Amino acid sequence: MGEALSHAAYPGVVVGVTLCAFLETVSFSGSLLFAIGGAFLFSLFGLWTIEWLEKSGKTPGDAALCFMLASFFAFGLLVFSYLQSAYPLFASHVQIYLYGQ
Repeated sequence: MGEALSHAAYPGVVVGVTLCAFLETVSFSGSLLFAIGGAFLFSLFGLWTIEWLEKSGKTPGDAALCFMLASFFAFGLLVFSYLQSAYPLFASHVQIYLYGQ
């Protein structure tokens, strides 16, 4: 569960920083708050997705975890590729958050 939710947090960080870029808040601390908030919301949404798949879809728990991990991480990569070409400064902020530089 921890690994799946950590992969669900990745698109949250990317979407949070992208939202910060669209609002043109260029400060590093402002993008940090957006990144943490996005990671929390996407992790929570990932948890709800797993629970919904297990209960409503009658999907086994391991399959629900794998589906959520792959789909959320793929969405994060899709948004990051856009961010990297449109806002390279904010793409570097995402890498700083993820790799702890």
